[in-house]
Amino acid sequence: MSEQTQLEKLNQNVVDACTEVQRALAKLVEGMELLQAHQMDEDAHDLRNPNSPIRKMLKEEVSSVLGDIDTEAVLGEVKSILSDSVNSNSSDTVASSKAVKVVYDLAANAAAEAGKAIPKTGARGQLAGSETAASLTGSQAISASSPDCIRLATSGSVSLAFTAAAADVCAVKVLCLTASAATTLSFSGASWANGGQAPAWGNAGKRLVLAAHFIAGAVLLNVIDNNQ
Repeated sequence: MSEQTQLEKLNQNVVDACTEVQRALAKLVEGMELLQAHQMDEDAHDLRNPNSPIRKMLKEEVSSVLGDIDTEAVLGEVKSILSDSVNSNSSDTVASSKAVKVVYDLAANAAAEAGKAIPKTGARGQLAGSETAASLTGSQAISASSPDCIRLATSGSVSLAFTAAAADVCAVKVLCLTASAATTLSFSGASWANGGQAPAWGNAGKRLVLAAHFIAGAVLLNVIDNNQ
């Protein structure tokens, strides 16, 4: 979807949101009149009252349009607007216009935040940066949800137990093992790529760098570096 198409879609969503809020305000006024006709307690229709049927109705109306946007913030702003309207004897039209501006601002802020996200599909633009490797010691259980980069200090008997992910899940984990003392290393739940075998490694002070590929319901291991 082009940037122009996305902008047009956003503009239409804002217009739809404004229309829905205007309709909600109309229902709000209608509901207040009904409450007054039934002579309910004065605070029964106060938007500060969490049990107010009007508050619930307005929240549902706004939520149906704005989704994840903070509906409580909208309610607070609308309540303030309605209060100002009553105090200043301004028309419903003025109050409605102010409410529309509130929704527009909230939608614009949400769109700006969404624009900072990395697209899940298509071009992701220019990405740069790094991550901090997890520093661990001893035997470990490694899965697709483990840290992507792991620095592991080893000594004695150490086992790496891998748990394969679902067939449609892909992940790559890089493990840098450093033997702080002589190490006997064992593996389970994974196989060596291209029919290979576990490397000879474990002398004190030596380093072993592995890449674990979680793919097609299996875990495949590759040696990236072994300085023993």
